[in-house]
Amino acid sequence: MPYLSESAYKLGLVFVTGCSLCILLFVYDGPPVLSLFGTLVLQSQGLAADIRGQSWQVGVTQNCSSPAYGRKGFFSVLRDVPWDRISSLDERKRSRLQERFLLDLVPSLVAEPTIPINESCEAPRYERMPHSQLVSLCSSNPAFEPNRTRETPAHIGILNTFGFEADVLEIFLREVYPHVDAVFLAESSFAHRRPLSRKPLIWQHLKIQPRFSIFTEKVINFIVDESEALNEQRSDNIWTSESLQSSIAKKRVLEWNAKTSVFSQHDFIGVNHVDQIPSGLSLHLLRNCVLKRNVNHIESLIWFPWSRIDSVYTHGRGWNARSEAPYAFSGTQFHTFASYQRDGDFGMAPKGAQGYILGGMHASDCPYAPFLLTKRYVTCTECMSIFDTSAGDKRSSIVRLLHSPEELEQMLTAKPERHVSNGRLISVSEALKRKPNFGNIHHVPWFLACNPRRYPGWTGHHDDRVT
Repeated sequence: MPYLSESAYKLGLVFVTGCSLCILLFVYDGPPVLSLFGTLVLQSQGLAADIRGQSWQVGVTQNCSSPAYGRKGFFSVLRDVPWDRISSLDERKRSRLQERFLLDLVPSLVAEPTIPINESCEAPRYERMPHSQLVSLCSSNPAFEPNRTRETPAHIGILNTFGFEADVLEIFLREVYPHVDAVFLAESSFAHRRPLSRKPLIWQHLKIQPRFSIFTEKVINFIVDESEALNEQRSDNIWTSESLQSSIAKKRVLEWNAKTSVFSQHDFIGVNHVDQIPSGLSLHLLRNCVLKRNVNHIESLIWFPWSRIDSVYTHGRGWNARSEAPYAFSGTQFHTFASYQRDGDFGMAPKGAQGYILGGMHASDCPYAPFLLTKRYVTCTECMSIFDTSAGDKRSSIVRLLHSPEELEQMLTAKPERHVSNGRLISVSEALKRKPNFGNIHHVPWFLACNPRRYPGWTGHHDDRVT
C-alpha cells in the first residue's frame, strides 16, 4: 500500500460487530490500494492514524496461506518512503511513519530462506557420549564436582529477548532444542528506542512456517504490551524498556512454572538474547554434571564472528576465563531455579557468575539486509533512527543507493572495516594460531555449518530474498 498524499484521502469505515472482523477501508481518488479477500483481522498495534491526512495505517494479519501485511519486496518498501519529507514532520508523524515502515518490512523480515534444508545433516547426539568421556569433561570444569555426574539430567529453560532476528532464531532453536525443556520468547510490542513507538510482533508469523512448526511444543511466547511499556516511558535511561521486558518476562516464567512445575530448585533457567547461542555440548554438560555447592550461576562463554563466519572479533569481555577462553564474550547466564526465584530481578547483563561453560556463538548482526536495516537504522536502542530529524546523513546513505540494490545490500551486510583495520577483527585461522585455546569456545552451530547456502550472508554472498 503506497504512502498516499493528503489530497487522496476520503475515508470509509466498516465495523462488523459480534465477530472478529473489523476493517478500515480506504476510498480515494485513484486506483484501489487495498483489496480484502479471505479472513482478515485488524491488529490494534498496526493502526496508526494521522488526523491531518499524512498517513493512515491499517495493519492486517492475513490467513495462514498468505504473507503478512502484503507482498512488497524489501527495496519496494524502501522506495515508497517519503524520505525528502521526514525532516519536516513532527515527532508524532515520524513515529507513525516508522511504525508503518516496520509493518511493511515484516514480509522481508520473516521470509523463509529460498535454499531448502540440507536433510543429510542431523544434530549431534551427545547423549550417546561414553560415560567416561562425560565424567572427564565434567571433571575438567572447576564449577563442577570432579568424577561425578547427575543420576537424572537437569531440566533447562532459556528465556530470550526477541526482536526481528528470524534466521538467528531458527539456528538457535536447532542448536538448543534437544537439550532444553522450554524456550521462552519475550517480545515487546514497542521498540526499545525513546520515545517509544510500536513494532510488529514476529513470532506470530514465524510459528506457522514449516521451519518453525516443529518447535512450537516447547516455545512459550510472552508479550510486553503497550500498557506495560508506557508505564516506563518517562524514564531517561535508554535501557529501561529492555530491563522492563526482562523483568516482566521473569515474572511470567515463574507464573508459568507455578502452573506446570517443570523446574525444581536444582534445574536451570538461562537468560539471554536470542543471538547468544550456547553449544549443544555445553548444554549437555550443564544437564549432566554436578554443580559445586557454592555455585548457582553459570555463564556461557562464546565467540563473536561479526557478520562473517570466518572472522573473529577479538575484543571480547569474557570474565575470568581468558586463558581457557581467549576472545570470549559473555553469553547465556544460567541460574539454578532456586537462585532465579530467590535473588530478585535478572537483567541481560552478566553479574556475579561463579563458573562457566565453554562454547557457542554470538550471532549478533546476522548479515541479512532487512534485519540489519531494522536493527542499525531504525530500532537500535543506542543509535539514531533514520526517522529522526537529525539523521539526515544516515538517510542519505540509504537513499543514494536505492538505485543500486546490490550495493545497498553489500553496504548493510559488510564486515565492519574499522575493526579490520584496527586489528580487532581477524580470521578464525589466525585466532587459532595466536591462541590455540580459542578452540575451546569456537563453535559454529551445527545447523548453520550444514546449511551455509541457506544463509548466504554469513559467507558474504547475495541473499535471494533481498529483492
